[in-house]
Amino acid sequence: MSKISIPFNDWSKDKLRKKMKTCTTRTKLYGKSGDFFKIGLQDYRLEATLRTRLHIVASQFWKEEGADSPDDFIAQWCLIHPLNKWEPDKWVWMHFFYEYTPAHH
Repeated sequence: MSKISIPFNDWSKDKLRKKMKTCTTRTKLYGKSGDFFKIGLQDYRLEATLRTRLHIVASQFWKEEGADSPDDFIAQWCLIHPLNKWEPDKWVWMHFFYEYTPAHH
């Protein structure tokens, strides 16, 4: 278990606050199962990672990403990646996580 840092934009932070986001998709791997990170005052722990194609995320995991629809996920992806835009066959890393309260010793 390691402390990791995953950057989130305001859209994603809002979805985290509303407990609508349990996954984030990135072009690189940020950690492994058991690693943890903090956004604001909330702690999160990585539950699993999965390497898949971007179109799979849009079609099957848009809700976990906090999006309102596959098109909403695609629009957010394009805002975050203005140079590469939407590449449906691009290999990406999904990071599944959950809120947790660390044990205090």
